[in-house]
Amino acid sequence: MEIRIPRLEEYGLSEKMGFLPDKEPLARLTKKYYEPWEKIMDHYNDYILMGRFRRVIDELPILSVEYLDSLKEKQRSYLILSFMAHSYVWIEKKPSDRLPASIAKPWVQVSEILEIRPVISYAAVCLWNWRHPFPNEPIDLSNLTTLHTFSGTKDESWFYLISTFIEIEGAPCLQIILDTISAAYARDKNTYVYNMKRLSFYIEKITEIFCRIYEKCDPYIFYWKIRPYLSGWKNMADTGLPKGVIYEGCSEDYRQYSGGSNGQSALIHLLDIALGVDHRPTGILFYRTNACNTPVQKKCNFFQEMREYMPGSHRRFLEHLEKIMNIRQFSLDNSNDLDVVSAYNACVTSLKTLRDKHLQVVSRYIIIQSKIENFENKDYKKNSMNIGLAQHVNEKENLKGTGGTNLISFLKQFRDETTSCIIKSTIKPMSLLESSSNNRAIKMNLRNIFCLAEWNDNEWGCIGGLCYRFY
Repeated sequence: MEIRIPRLEEYGLSEKMGFLPDKEPLARLTKKYYEPWEKIMDHYNDYILMGRFRRVIDELPILSVEYLDSLKEKQRSYLILSFMAHSYVWIEKKPSDRLPASIAKPWVQVSEILEIRPVISYAAVCLWNWRHPFPNEPIDLSNLTTLHTFSGTKDESWFYLISTFIEIEGAPCLQIILDTISAAYARDKNTYVYNMKRLSFYIEKITEIFCRIYEKCDPYIFYWKIRPYLSGWKNMADTGLPKGVIYEGCSEDYRQYSGGSNGQSALIHLLDIALGVDHRPTGILFYRTNACNTPVQKKCNFFQEMREYMPGSHRRFLEHLEKIMNIRQFSLDNSNDLDVVSAYNACVTSLKTLRDKHLQVVSRYIIIQSKIENFENKDYKKNSMNIGLAQHVNEKENLKGTGGTNLISFLKQFRDETTSCIIKSTIKPMSLLESSSNNRAIKMNLRNIFCLAEWNDNEWGCIGGLCYRFY
């Protein structure tokens, strides 16, 4: 099989911005034809506040997408229609199981062009929903803002911008991974180790940014005011949409789609592909084999499904890399090389740490909030918006993610699947730099290298700085 390493520009990607557009997204459709959409976005939060949102949308004309010329215009249209659609469905106490043709028809059409599902997505709120207000200064969290939010709060803006900035700071990972693939095929260990160390650095950087979510996003506001809008209409019987939603003007069939999720980030998928993390359907720890010792056909898991909610070019990039990926296999083939194995394991450990932090955030922003009775609910919810996924749950109930997944077991399995990728080195003797007088330090170092749960003196020994294993 011919191995062809892709170039980022083939898929509309770049080393500087990664999966984000090279230049900031459009803040407005300038063609007068689309002014009805933009006028709604101008007063978006006002219509929600006044309780007039559905009425305004019902009066909206059906516009064609044929006058959207550029990719940025199409991305802007998808963003606008996503915000309007999710507010229409969730804004009132009883969710609407029908979307009017004024939203549904152009939304489906532009989604087909972008090769993405017609539902709110990570691309809508994080990739195509940002602005760089001071263009002469570097892009960072002090120089980024959102174009739109459902709630009108800084908390929601911050929630999206953390992911946007992760995409920016993680952008170098794309070329690093391509270079590492090339090094592995060339059997260039030095370049492989160098690139894997760089990759580990950027994963740690991503984790640091992710942990900044606490700075300006209040857990209460996130759970009760933001999260409901991000819900989809798949596996949502408990929230009033047992069949999904009908897209009027398209068909009279109900459609079911997952909502917006960080699981739709192509960057995170890329890291998993690079390190060979194999995600399975929730609750399945290993794929069984049949009597002929061949793997049973894999069921579609959440991560595979989430690719349908990515822009088509991003999905194809990931599919290309899956066909040529060799990074983990190179480490397995060189498991007797301490530098190669350590560099690979460092990346896996960094990714596992990111997933640990994700679980902590979910606990604080969702689990704890779900156990607290919303102080507004008793009197307010009689005529409030539908709270969808934002609801009080008892100890025995399973929380769902915006994608309709069983949240905690789902995330823990992701973390454990990552940990399982650690490679146990086959190195027998090794010379360590530590002083022979500090056997405790040597033992700790060896534990870290070989990912040992504990030191076993019956299995390992140290003499004069030389550590060895009994066989």
